[in-house]
Amino acid sequence: MSNHSTSRLVLLVDDERDQVEMYQLALEVSGFDVVPAYTGREGLERARERTPDAVVLDLRLPDITGWEVAAALKADPRTRAVPIIILTAAASLTLPQEAAAAGCAAYLTKPCFPDVLARTVRDVIEGKRTSPEV
Repeated sequence: MSNHSTSRLVLLVDDERDQVEMYQLALEVSGFDVVPAYTGREGLERARERTPDAVVLDLRLPDITGWEVAAALKADPRTRAVPIIILTAAASLTLPQEAAAAGCAAYLTKPCFPDVLARTVRDVIEGKRTSPEV
């Protein structure tokens, strides 16, 4: 798959630094610019500073939940249209419905292959996925 001439910005919000490093590298190799954030509040701050093209969001964060981050992003006119991809180890049978209700474009469960994450990010940015339902 060819890289776009203009890099797209991805905000990666996860408190596990080793995972951030791994996913950041995979996304950068796939042609994305990545801004990491390690707490929910830091993620909100980065999103408001840079308005990313997509947000990859863990649900378990040390300060506020990923659901709270998603709700704040969707409530803010500056970030309302930014697609959110939930990436979490907190898998449950209701995750698809919860992600849809939160306005998320996709969800992935950990462990997640980095190439699957990169493909999902590209798909949501290009509008190929607009609902977490498969």
